[in-house]
Amino acid sequence: GGRSEQVSWLEEISMRACGLGDFGAGMLVQVARGAKWLRVICLDDNLLTDSMAIALAAALSRAPVLESLSLCSNRISPLGAAALAALLYPASIPLKPNADGTPRRRSCDVRLDPAEWNM
Repeated sequence: GGRSEQVSWLEEISMRACGLGDFGAGMLVQVARGAKWLRVICLDDNLLTDSMAIALAAALSRAPVLESLSLCSNRISPLGAAALAALLYPASIPLKPNADGTPRRRSCDVRLDPAEWNM
């Protein structure tokens, strides 16, 4: 029905510096789970912690067309970044090829700033 069909066609979420925090980003995790065509997510500078980054990555791990996830200037430590990589780049799940048949690539930009780590 209506709302789930609208979400399934969502291609990009860009919410840079919106003050989401983990609570607000948690709502986006629910949206991301139903967005089959989501290609780009930018949640830079939103005070996200390791636990939210991992929850987001888990929700997106099977996203067939995701190309870019940017979580720069958040409170994500090296531990959280490693968990993101493990969830977003599992060797056992091939990415759906591009429409022209070329291999799909994914990028994840975290840019760790020790002053921001939630330790």
